[in-house]
This record gives sequence, C-alpha cells and structure tokens, in this order.
Amino acid sequence: MKRTINSTEKGKDVGISPAEETPIPGFPTDYEQRVRERLSRTPFASLVNALRSGTRQDQLSCMLQVERRLLQYRQVALCCRYTRSQFLEEMQSLSGLFGLEVCSSLMREYQRKIPRKAVMSDFEA
Repeated sequence: MKRTINSTEKGKDVGISPAEETPIPGFPTDYEQRVRERLSRTPFASLVNALRSGTRQDQLSCMLQVERRLLQYRQVALCCRYTRSQFLEEMQSLSGLFGLEVCSSLMREYQRKIPRKAVMSDFEA
C-alpha cells in the first residue's frame, strides 16, 4: 500500500495516511479488464467489431442482437419496463469501455428501423 507523509506546520507531528489510488491513464483496471473479457463472449463483441469497421447494416443488426441479449437477462423486460432509452444509455456506457461511441445518427436509425415490438415479441408468450 502506498503511503504519503502529511505535515501541515513545522515542528508538528507528522501524520501518515494512505495515498489516493489514482488510475494510470490508458491502463485498464482489473474490473474493466474482467468486464471486457466477459463481454467478448457475447453478441456485444460483434457490435464492437461492427462499430470499428462494419457497414451500417452490420451495426444495426448487431445492436438488435445486443438488445435482445440484454432483455434476456433483465427482469424488468418481463414487465415491459426496460425502455429503449435505457438500452441506448447502456450501449453508450458499454461502448465506452472499448473506447468507442455509438453515434447519435446510428441510434436514431436503429430506433426508426427496428420497432420495439419486434424486439419485445421474443419475450411475450
């Protein structure tokens, strides 16, 4: 554990306190690394590749796969409380782990071309 020595005035007792743990820029934390490894085994890995070098249609198709996967594991999906805006927010945060950003025009196109009913129909029975 790193320690720093703090002294406010000359002649006073010196206090030792733990140093702040500051992440090194560009160096992923253990948690981020585990998240990346886990995501690489899901449809999200395909989306990351599509965002980097795929066609617009590939990106839309991968977004649909990811949304279905997220709905599959969300209890709120059963009650139809998982909104499209929540999905898009999660897309941004997950993409950010890989240094990517889903552009707003792609999100708008996804909302326009892929109706919510089509996604939710898999979960209604």
